[in-house]
Amino acid sequence: MHFISTVCLLSVAVIAAFAQTQSSTCHMCELIVNDVLALHPNGLNGVSDTVLMADLNNECEKYWSQQAAEDKGCHDWLAQNGASFIAAMRVNSNAYAACHAAPASVC
Repeated sequence: MHFISTVCLLSVAVIAAFAQTQSSTCHMCELIVNDVLALHPNGLNGVSDTVLMADLNNECEKYWSQQAAEDKGCHDWLAQNGASFIAAMRVNSNAYAACHAAPASVC
């Protein structure tokens, strides 16, 4: 019985840690999108994908320049998902919606 209780407690701890990590990732995504949107107060129409990708990469540097693994992860994620994420940013009216939009959903 003790073994089962330990396994259950461990499972709850892992789920809680995952939920916290996902929550912080969602929050960071929203900060980044809001920062990029603030760079373009007239909206994203007329802003090229190249400029938006550069803006997003600069945000990786801004938030993770002192944390090499996270910085690399941010850049790697953008290299793989940047085009679909930029499309989500263009379609969705706010950071929350963009970060939750498929197919490149961060949250």
